[in-house]
Amino acid sequence: LPRECVLVDGGTMTPFPIDVFHLPLRVPAAPTFGVRLGVDRSFARHPRGPLQLARSVIAAGQHRVDYDHVMEHPDYSRIVTMIPTHPYQWADTAMPDEDRIGLFVRGAEAACSFLRRFDWEHYKTVRRHLANAHMALPHGQAREVRGVPEMR
Repeated sequence: LPRECVLVDGGTMTPFPIDVFHLPLRVPAAPTFGVRLGVDRSFARHPRGPLQLARSVIAAGQHRVDYDHVMEHPDYSRIVTMIPTHPYQWADTAMPDEDRIGLFVRGAEAACSFLRRFDWEHYKTVRRHLANAHMALPHGQAREVRGVPEMR
């Protein structure tokens, strides 16, 4: 294990800045993991009222770059996990201690589950195949790559 790790919060412009630390088309020397807090947003939500609609529009703008980057690099699904936070309001700084502990436990359980499933050697093989396939493509050709080991 490394002696230290870096935890980065994306802030307002990009709440999930994994693209800054995870260079595509290279086999990384060490894994970079992403952790998303909240609920899965892969389904449509129907805002109730103008205030919720405005919040949804702002959130969509904030997350657009992150979603595009993750969609463009499907290998990210192997290094990103989601911590379900419902019913906790994870951004509530006045959260009662009981809720803080519950949220912490939920995060620890999600991290343990994720790390048990993570296969570093397989991930490096997938990245090596992606990098080799990309280098073989003529400049400017589409990034669709065939023959890359399936992401488990």
